[in-house]
Order: sequence, then structure tokens, then C-alpha cells
Amino acid sequence: MAQTSEETNLVRSIAVKLPDQHQLKILSFAFFHALRVKYPEAEVHLISSSYGIQALNLLPFKKFFYHEYPSEEIKSIFDVHRFCAEAKIYNTDLFISLSPSFLDSSIGVGLRAKKRIGFKKGLNGFVLNEVHPWLEGQHVVENFYQLIGFDPQSNLKIFSRELTPIVSDFENYIAINIGPLNDGKIDEMWIHVCSYFQSQNIVLFMDISEDKFILNQKEFIKTLNPKNNYKFFIPENHIEIARMMSFSKGVITSNGSISALSAYTGAPTLILYDKENPQILGPFYFLSEIKIMSLNFKGAGAGMKRPGRFSAEEVAHNAFDFFKLYEQ
Repeated sequence: MAQTSEETNLVRSIAVKLPDQHQLKILSFAFFHALRVKYPEAEVHLISSSYGIQALNLLPFKKFFYHEYPSEEIKSIFDVHRFCAEAKIYNTDLFISLSPSFLDSSIGVGLRAKKRIGFKKGLNGFVLNEVHPWLEGQHVVENFYQLIGFDPQSNLKIFSRELTPIVSDFENYIAINIGPLNDGKIDEMWIHVCSYFQSQNIVLFMDISEDKFILNQKEFIKTLNPKNNYKFFIPENHIEIARMMSFSKGVITSNGSISALSAYTGAPTLILYDKENPQILGPFYFLSEIKIMSLNFKGAGAGMKRPGRFSAEEVAHNAFDFFKLYEQ
């Protein structure tokens, strides 16, 4: 149900429960840009699980506050009310749950929000006074947008706040996300990808949940093409990953969270999709130029494109053709 401008002006305090899954959490940043357009003066409280919560600092808005939500400890409605009593979120005019969970949707009741919006699922209708169906086959951002009646065709420019470099001794580098480890070893495909580059500065990194390199870095570098310069980057948090990626020549990744984070910072991003459907989870609403390589999906359908795995040669050649457009 669309709101009038008068109703919009009356909304001064908004609380939003973010999805727990980190990729969805980053993709939801597009929703917050839309929310700020619709409610330019409102105070916004972001309720998020602890993993990756630092990434919320990438949002470029004032009057945005975040609150850590102990999802693993929330087992009942009583736990939800205890969180709300301790959260110090007051006079909530509007609560929005980007999660279909009943307990997450119940937060609005605990905050005594006047209006509570979320997804139609199970018993959510008892704790929300406006519910919307989850649109199967639609992009997750479009599902988030519908909660506030925002047009996905609005051409909203969505990107992070301005960042500063973190890799000071490398310039014009390619950032390769080499995770995840498999039994403590890096997929050999990434070794072969590096073999196709010549005279490049290459930063190798993992997500913070995978950043404990169970290998001797110097010994690993000996297995790589010696005609490139290599640097391992072990981040402390997702802000550091974002700062590193945003100043790169481009990012190569098969990690959904990293691809969304990279695109949000504006870095050219080559994304390898194995099982996920990029038409539903791709970071298309962010400002960055992206290039998709997909094994299993073609167009908007879910038909098998081809079996197997990516070859190092096709990954490297796609990266070279894509990133060289940005060398000027």
C-alpha cells in the first residue's frame, strides 16, 4: 500500500531487521538507499546479526544507527522482547523486517512500532499489520523494494561512502578471492588462473570467515607464475576488504558476499556463479560494472547451461578482456 507524502513526513523513526545471511545483508544496502529517498529525514535503526556488521559503516547516510542482534541466542518470543527492552530504540513509527522469520518479524511488536511491514509467511500476519508475498523468481532487491513501494526501475545510483586505500604498496592490481579452502588447500584453479597473467600486481585474499591461511604463504607463491608480483591480504573485517577492492583494477570472485561488497564499492567485478542464480542474487543494483560467468544458469531461467567447472583459461581471459577496459 503506497503512502502519501503527508504520511511519509510523519515517519521520524524507522527500525529495520536485516537478513542474517551475509550476501543478502549486503544486497539489502540497495533497499536502504531507496529507504533514504522515501524517508529523507527519518532516523533509521539497523538491526543486524553480528557477522559482518562492520560493513554497515559503508552506507553513506547520516542518522543511521546499527544494533547487534544475537540471532543465535533468540529462541523464543520472550528472547525477542528482552532484546527490544535493551536495544534503546525509542518511538518507532515504522518497523520493516527484511527477513521472513516469525521471530524477526516480532521485533516490531517488541519495539511498539505503529506500523509493521514484512513478508507473508506462517504466523507473520499476527505480528505485522502489512504483509507482502515473497515474489518467487524475482531479484531479492525487488522483493525488498516492494515493502516500501519503491520502483526498481528508478535508476537510483547506489554505491558506498568514499573509501581510502588500504594496499599502499600496490597500484593497479587485480584482486583475486581465492577461497574457500578445501581441506586446508586452495583450489588449484586459482593457481592456473594466475599463470595466464603476465607482469601484473595481484592481491590474493579470502573472506574474513575463511582468512586463516592453512598454508605457508611463501611456499604457495613459489607455485605461482613468477612473472607477476603477489601480495597476500588478510583482512580484519569487511571494511578492510571493501577498501582493498575499491581501488583495484578489478576483482575476481566466486563468493556471493564478496561479489556484492565489491560491486557496492564500485570495483569492476568478475563473478563466477556455480550453483546460484545470478538473476536472483547478482549485485545488479549497485553502481559497479560487473561481468557474469555462470555454469548452471542462462538468462532468467534455471535450465542447465553446461555441467562441470570453470576452466582457469576462460576465467583469466574473461578477466583480461574485462579489466583492460579500465586501464586508461
